[in-house]
Amino acid sequence: INSKKYFPHALKVLDAVAENNGAIELNTSGWFKDCKEQYPAFTILEAAALRQIPVIINPDAHHPDHVARNFAEASKILKTAGFVR
Repeated sequence: INSKKYFPHALKVLDAVAENNGAIELNTSGWFKDCKEQYPAFTILEAAALRQIPVIINPDAHHPDHVARNFAEASKILKTAGFVR
């Protein structure tokens, strides 16, 4: 997915999240859709890490077999993006 179009807007949202002590999610369901990547894109996760915004991992499960689906991969992506545990 080409996030260049919406990236400047995403940064403004991240600034508002950080200013209000909010959090965001990494949604793993995108890996099972046409885009084949998590939501949000990696560059947005990097920007969130720079702002020290907390992130939760969400599988967006609609079936019991999908609970915690791809959490290990999501954890690796967060670490690569700059989140340290």
